[in-house]
Order: sequence, then C-alpha cells, then structure tokens
Amino acid sequence: MRNLLEKIFRKRPVARERRFNAAKQDRLLRWTVGMDRINGQLKQDYVLMVRRARDLAENNDLVSGYLENLERNVIGPDGFRLQPLARDASGGPDASRQTEIRELWEFFQSEEFCFVSADGRQGGREFDALVLNTLVIDGEVFIWRRPDPASPFGMRYEVIDSLDVDYLYNVERTADGGRIVMGIRLDARNRPLSYFVREARGDFYQTGRRFELPASEVLHLYRKRFPGQVRGITRLAAAIMDIAQLEEYKEAEIIAAKLQAANCIIYEKTGVNEDLGGDADEAGNVMWDVSPGQAGLAPSGYTAKQITPNHPNSNFGAFFKAVMRGIANSVGLSYNKAAGDYESVNYSSLREASLEDRETYKTLQKFLIAKWKNPQFADFLRFSVLSGALKADFAELPRLLRHRFNPRRFSWVDPEKELKAKQLEYELRLTDPLTEIEESGRDPVEVLDNWQRYHEMCAARGLPIAAAAPPVDEPATNKKELASDES
Repeated sequence: MRNLLEKIFRKRPVARERRFNAAKQDRLLRWTVGMDRINGQLKQDYVLMVRRARDLAENNDLVSGYLENLERNVIGPDGFRLQPLARDASGGPDASRQTEIRELWEFFQSEEFCFVSADGRQGGREFDALVLNTLVIDGEVFIWRRPDPASPFGMRYEVIDSLDVDYLYNVERTADGGRIVMGIRLDARNRPLSYFVREARGDFYQTGRRFELPASEVLHLYRKRFPGQVRGITRLAAAIMDIAQLEEYKEAEIIAAKLQAANCIIYEKTGVNEDLGGDADEAGNVMWDVSPGQAGLAPSGYTAKQITPNHPNSNFGAFFKAVMRGIANSVGLSYNKAAGDYESVNYSSLREASLEDRETYKTLQKFLIAKWKNPQFADFLRFSVLSGALKADFAELPRLLRHRFNPRRFSWVDPEKELKAKQLEYELRLTDPLTEIEESGRDPVEVLDNWQRYHEMCAARGLPIAAAAPPVDEPATNKKELASDES
C-alpha cells in the first residue's frame, strides 16, 4: 500500500521551457531555418536569388528606379574625379607630373575612345556604372584585368558574369590543403588563389569546360556580411519577395480598375431567341462589351445586367506605403526617395531623410573607391609606364601613385543655413577651403588654376576683377556697430 501511494504522489519531472523567445516554436509560428553555414546556404540559393534580382531589375519599376537613383547619386554625371598628388624627389608637390597624370587619366577614361572596357564600348564613367549596377543586383562583381598590347595603355577591363564563375564547382579539400568553394580556389587561410570561369560561346551556349584565372588578374568586389563568406549576396535579398508580391497586388488592382472602367453587360437568356454570337455559357448567357457612351436595347429573349466590380480599393494607397517602407529600409533609402513620393512632407522631414540617404550614397562611394578605383589607378599607372604612355621610371612609382578620388557630392538642402554653418566652422578653424573644395567633388588644384586664369584674363583685357561676396553675417555685424555708435 505504501509503495502504491508513493507511485501515485511521486513528483513528475517538469519539462524545461526555452529561455529565449527567439528560439520558440509553437502552432502559431512555424519558423524553420537552415543549419548550414553561410557558404552552404549560398550554394543552395545563390542562383535563384540572382535570377530573381535580375528579373526585377529588368521588369519592375521600383527596382529600375532604385538603380537609376544609385547611379545618379553614387556615380554622378562626371564620375569619380582623380586628383593626382605626385611628389618630387624632395617630397614636395610635383605640379608638372600631376598635370601630366591628370591629362593622361582623362584620356584613358574618355567616353569617346573607350580604352577602359575590353569590348571597346565603354569609357570610365559608363564602366563604373556597370560595376555599381552589377554589385547591387548580383551582390558581387568580378572584374578581369586583361592585358591588351593593342591598347596604348597595355590593358583593359572586363566584367565577368557572376553566374559564369562556376558556383557548382566545389572541392572539400585540395592537395595543397585548401579547398574550392563555388568556383573559387582558396588556400588554408581562405585567401583566394584563383577563379574558375565556365567557357561560353555566345549568349546561349556553354562548352562545359572551365578555365582558371589567377587571383592577381581578378578584382572580386562584394560586401562580406558573414565570417567565411566567399560569394556576394544581392542587395535586394531582403526585399525580393515583398517587391514581387507588391507588384502582383498592383497588377491585380490595375486589372480590377480596368474592369470597373469597362462597360460590360451580361445578356441573360430568358426565352427562345437567335444566337447573339460571342462566347456563351451552357445556359446561353453572353457577355458583351459596350463602348464608352454607347447604349443599346436588350435583344428579344434576353435581360441585360451590368457588371459593377467593387473597385477601386480605398485601402490600396495605405497598404502600398506600409510595404514600401519596409522595402526602402532594406535597401538603405528613405521611403520618399525609394517610392518617389514627396506628398505631405515638410522641410525638416525632407532634410533628415535626404541626409540619411546621402550616408548610403557615401558608403557606396567609399567602397567603390577603395575596392575598384584605387586598384584601377595603380594598374593604369603601372601599365602606362610599361607601355611608354607615361615617361617615368619604376623607381618613381611610389611618388607618382599618391592620389585622391573626389566622388560626386551633393547640393545643400537650404543653402543659406548651410553657408552660415560653414562660415562658423571657418571662424572656429574646424575646416579649410581645400577640404571644402574636395567635399564638393572638385579638384582644388583645378579650382585655383581657374581662379588664376580668371585674374590673368581680366588683367589682359583691362577688366575689373569681381569682388568676393561679403560675409554672411555682415549685416549682423553692421547692426552691432550701429548700436554701439548710438550708445
């Protein structure tokens, strides 16, 4: 009896609950995640993500506008402007070398001669736009540095289709202790040694063979978001499904609105009558389109009924904005900029959003300068010396390589207020004219040379030189002086 009572009242072990709600699973939340590391997930989903992103770039107005917006604000109409900072043997600025390098670089980047691209169809700015678009859509760019003896600079560049870098070629362990992951040969420290590219003949046929390019000939640009990640992730990854579903919803609303606008009449058969033509159901009912402004009598044996769909949907605008805000956040832009919607915005909100958007543009600019433009300039200078386009010794290269790229900059939202703030920074010695010129995207040397030429031209023609504008706070200073005099 005692043993029976002990069994009945024995404490049963209580199941331990999860400590983290983020790992909770219940009937209301079915959230399954992959167990693979980032490269394993990329092996599985990479191709589909890239193809979907490309489809949206070609056919979706939001994504197409997003790409145009990035090209306009990151690249700009003039692209990345080179400011040579070559030094002479004593360490001082070498003005003649700087001018020579600047002119040669402009010749190399010109849209007229197209020395940059391997196919001879793109100059520097257009090629930079291709690099940016590929980086955003595919999440990565493979740029092949191709020697070209026919070019006066001895080299050209080619963007390799990221799908041609053999993502299906994987080897867990190679003879040298490294591995091959999605077409990239890595050493034991995960440093790229070479890239395997599938050979293609034309746009629709691949030979099935692959060739290997050494890492020294390839620039692989991508944002590394996870440890060990070897391939890029499209910038649209988090927004792809929302964009696609929003597009379907929009198309459904457009079709419904067209049906609402159309004057569709159904003739229901009520008696014996002649065939009206058109598509009729089993009961003999016929749907008929009536032109706008047209009216007619129902034929004998039929009763007319008009179709009146309950559209347009009054909730469409609010729903679109709600989804669009999430899409804008995922790509790093404000809702107003991503959607092109500036309704009901004031100066303060617009300025705040514009400043946030500019940080996104500047981040992309710095990435492209560091990963693409700086290596390109080093290639240009080295090959220019090799080809004889630049008369210099290799011993001079360290002094000639000094440079700066000035990207596209942005105009002020409120020029008057911004100028007052800049004047205060000048007075507090927090900035200087050279920095401000560079921030505007211009070359200080070029600006000062233009001022010098302006003075010389005015002097040669006997014209007075225009005086500089008075300080912004001059009226306030005058008021203080007047008040002092009156006292």
